[in-house]
Amino acid sequence: MIEKDADIELDQADYDSFRFALEDMGYAHEEVSALSAQTAQSPTILRRHLATLPALKNPDWSKEGSALTRKLIPILLAGAWNKSNEWDRTIVSGLAQCTPYEQVERDMLDLLALPDAPVWAIGNYRGIVCRRDALFAAHSSLLDTDIDAFLREAEFILSEDDPALDLEPDQRWSAGIYGKKREISGSLRQAIGDMLVLL
Repeated sequence: MIEKDADIELDQADYDSFRFALEDMGYAHEEVSALSAQTAQSPTILRRHLATLPALKNPDWSKEGSALTRKLIPILLAGAWNKSNEWDRTIVSGLAQCTPYEQVERDMLDLLALPDAPVWAIGNYRGIVCRRDALFAAHSSLLDTDIDAFLREAEFILSEDDPALDLEPDQRWSAGIYGKKREISGSLRQAIGDMLVLL
């Protein structure tokens, strides 16, 4: 699982903070309400929305019909995973509509090489930098078959039994010691749940 204790955590801006910041920038109340709805109060989406430079507003990977966007879609849907986990690799391959996992890794390398890379790779972990931003920028390239593949894999992931429940309640805290852990990584399980909420 990816380390969750960050040195600094930046929460999503609440509406009042978002409104005050935009009003300080000179936006009228009506404009603030519209921008809040259009960007889900995400600073990265707001940056793209307000950008005047084409490279910021529409990076190469977000252009409709771009081969880069198609490479991004399964990574966007997966969110984060452990490439050393066989189950994670199988699920990511399923999200890529049965593309071999090795091809997804090659696609990651292509996306990582971009100046405004929408993906990250640390050790065995892979993921999307900002899911809301990527979804906002690449949503027009999502196909019905992509959503169908996501829902199929999400159902499989979320229906996996928790082997820790085989232990007595007072022993469940030590499930790892007994080898009682799920096959699918916690990173992918969490990311899939987050994507269900976003969709």
